[in-house]
Amino acid sequence: SHLCYGHVGRRGGALELMHAHRKQLLRWKTTVASFVQRSEKGDDHAIQGCIDALIQTDPLFAYFADLPAEIQQRERGFLKNSVLGYWGYLESLG
Repeated sequence: SHLCYGHVGRRGGALELMHAHRKQLLRWKTTVASFVQRSEKGDDHAIQGCIDALIQTDPLFAYFADLPAEIQQRERGFLKNSVLGYWGYLESLG
C-alpha cells in the first residue's frame, strides 16, 4: 500500500504509483526506440531530438519550460543519461 522512495520518503497509493511509472517507462521505450531505429549509434543530434520529444510528450514534463534556464540545462544532462541508458538497452536487444 506504500512505497518508500530514497530522498523523498513514504508515499501511499503504491499500486497507482507503480501503474503510472510503468506507463512512463513504456512511453519512454516507444519514444527512444523510434530514434534508435532511424539513427546512427552515438548520434548526439538524434539523442537531443529524443530528449526534446520526451519533453514534449511526457505529461510529467508539462512544466519543464517554466524552469529557469540553468535548471533546464542541468535536467537535460540527467535526461541524456537516462536516454543513453534506454538507447543502449534497446540496441542490445538487436
